[in-house]
Amino acid sequence: AENFVLNGWVLIDSHFEYKTHQYNGNFGFTYEKGQPSFPELYFTINLERNFMDAFITNLVPLFVVVFMLLVTFITASRSSEKNERFGSNPFAILGAGSALFFVVMIAHIQLRQNFAVPEIMYLEYFYFVMYAAILFVTVVSFLITSNFKSKFVHFKDGLLPKVLFLPLILLSLYIITFVVFF
Repeated sequence: AENFVLNGWVLIDSHFEYKTHQYNGNFGFTYEKGQPSFPELYFTINLERNFMDAFITNLVPLFVVVFMLLVTFITASRSSEKNERFGSNPFAILGAGSALFFVVMIAHIQLRQNFAVPEIMYLEYFYFVMYAAILFVTVVSFLITSNFKSKFVHFKDGLLPKVLFLPLILLSLYIITFVVFF
C-alpha cells in the first residue's frame, strides 16, 4: 500500500479474483453438452476517496463566492454616502459579478475534467445555484443602485432581497438534495 500513490484516494484493498463469462465463441474447444462459462482472472482495487481533498477543492471556493456575493449585496445602497464609502456603483457591482462568475465557471470546468461522466453530477447543481445567485445579486444590486422604481427592491434600501439571499440559496440546495437523493 505504501508504494501505491494516487492523490486524493486511499487504498483499501486489492486482490485477484475469477469471474466467469458466457461467450458466443468456443475459443477452439469442443464441448458435448452446451457451452460452458469461461473463467477470467481480474485484478480488483478498492479505493476510498479522501473526503477532505474533495471538500476543500470543490466546496470551499463556493462558500467563499457566497460570502463575497453577500458582502457585495449588503454594500449595495441607494445612499450616496454609503456608495462612496464602499465604492459601490452599478459598474463595480457588474465587475464583481463578472469576476465571481469566472471563478465559479473555472471551478465548474475543473470539476467536469476531474470526473468525466456524461450526466449531471449532484455537486454540479451547487454550481448551477451559484450561477443563479450571481445573476440574482448582480441584477438586484444594479437595480438598488440605479434609478429603477420598485417597492420590492427599494424597501429600506433593498432589505427584502438581502435578507432572503442566504435562505433562498440554502432552500434551493435542500430541494436539489431532496430531489436527487429521494
